[in-house]
Amino acid sequence: MLTAGGLTTQVLVTACRATGPTHHLPGWTPPRIANEPATPQLQLAARGARRGGQGGAGGSARPRRSPRCFGNGTSGEAPLLMVGAFSAEMVLPRFNYFLLEVWRAICRHCALVCMMRREGAPYSLARGAAEPPVDLLIDPHWSLPLERLDGVGHRLVFYAWDPGKMGRMFHHAGNMLEMVGPAERTVAQALRRPATAAVVQINKEMRSSGGFVYSWRKALGHLGMSKPAVQGIVQAHIMRFAANWTAHLSATTALHKSG
Repeated sequence: MLTAGGLTTQVLVTACRATGPTHHLPGWTPPRIANEPATPQLQLAARGARRGGQGGAGGSARPRRSPRCFGNGTSGEAPLLMVGAFSAEMVLPRFNYFLLEVWRAICRHCALVCMMRREGAPYSLARGAAEPPVDLLIDPHWSLPLERLDGVGHRLVFYAWDPGKMGRMFHHAGNMLEMVGPAERTVAQALRRPATAAVVQINKEMRSSGGFVYSWRKALGHLGMSKPAVQGIVQAHIMRFAANWTAHLSATTALHKSG
């Protein structure tokens, strides 16, 4: 059995061996994400297509965004909107259902062209010649490093667990590291890019009905929607999910605690 002092020594030795003179890891290989390519592909629409005029090859006229959501429309090249998470359903089985139902309602409400990326597919924002490019890309199995988007005008909302708040109840399935590790890589990248990326912590900001509504206000505001539009979306599409979300999260937590 290790004493407190022995354990401290072991931790210090491990840290010294694993870090260099600058106290940083000499190198780190991110974990591979199941069913995703090692280097995810990003396929952008023609730049002209994102401006509302006729685009280049594969481009088309862009529909004007709904004034209800973005004020009097946007000038210049409007940012791409992105919503991501990584395997959150491994802990909360109905997470994807709630996420997709609400965002699909928002897309209809705001007249946005929305698309959900299939697992393993390229991050493709281009569409057919007769179709407008994607406004909002939804990805519940995010694997694209955010530096790939640094040259693209965009806003990202990323949903992740707060691993410091997960507790013993989420260890039983044996997949916490596989789920949290890749997500935390994206969280770290997002925190370095506050102008373009915002993180919503599922089990911290969304753990109550009030927190659930707050998290959506935060996400919609970050994406650039006006305050009246956010209020309208909350009343029409968010409030009706709050009680069901809270009940499901509570039931899942109780189940994990029991076994």
